[in-house]
Amino acid sequence: METIYKYKLEPIIELEVPTRREFLTVHSQGDDIFLWMKVDARYFPNYFNKIKIRYFGTGSAIPDGLNLKFLGTAFLPSGLVFHVFEEM
Repeated sequence: METIYKYKLEPIIELEVPTRREFLTVHSQGDDIFLWMKVDARYFPNYFNKIKIRYFGTGSAIPDGLNLKFLGTAFLPSGLVFHVFEEM
């Protein structure tokens, strides 16, 4: 059974997610940034792995040596913009 899961993000966060997943979108709600993904819930809790998610504000330095996959951009009501990546 597929289900949509929602994860509240921090600047750097590790999440335990099912191995069968599909990233859908990144968006803000109020002052928080969230990631939505479609998961195959039949594999919970036996088949999951940890992923690391990071976000950086526009104009912020990204440390050298990180292997990042872009997931999306979140626009906060304050006007701040953050870019979300999965660390590979």
